[in-house]
Amino acid sequence: MTDDIYEKVGNEIRTLFGLTLVNMVMAALVMGFGTSFAVTQILATVEGDGTLFAMLIFAVVGIVAAAIGIRWLLSVVSVMEGVLDVREKYQENKKDSEGITGVIVQMLATYRSKKSTLERMVKISKIGGVLFAFSGFLQLMAFLVTYTTGDTMTLLTGIVGVTVVFCIALVCFLIPKYYGQFSKRWDARIAKSCRAETELKEKMETDL
Repeated sequence: MTDDIYEKVGNEIRTLFGLTLVNMVMAALVMGFGTSFAVTQILATVEGDGTLFAMLIFAVVGIVAAAIGIRWLLSVVSVMEGVLDVREKYQENKKDSEGITGVIVQMLATYRSKKSTLERMVKISKIGGVLFAFSGFLQLMAFLVTYTTGDTMTLLTGIVGVTVVFCIALVCFLIPKYYGQFSKRWDARIAKSCRAETELKEKMETDL
């Protein structure tokens, strides 16, 4: 039984660590891509390449995306610290029933303390997804306009760029789904522990 519990807890820790790591990578990509995109559009605007209004919209989208990426990254780092602490304690208490109980308690406490951050990460992820989907749509429209006039390399670059942006948007929407599954699982455990605490308290009062 201890081995089963140990493996189950380990899988949950690895799952949370993986999801947090994905968030960290995505946040860095959003920040870097948004910054690069904004700088590129600003330089193009200064040099007078393309339509001024469209370039300004692209630049604003890039700046907002970079700001979201920074905020997102800070949130993920705070969650990652708690996850690493739990994982370290888990590795120090291998095959120890009392140690595993302590790991579960610490993981539950970590989830409780980071729940608001996780919820904020979900919201930021969705916002990032909307922004990248919108940016991808604008780039797709611009690509279709220049489809018949651009050379092969330009067309290829345009296709790759649009694809990457839409892929990032998709991941931003998928991340909240996985975090939602994790939150539901631990919310159920919190509710169960609260009921157990209430029942124990009532029993102790009755015995007295």
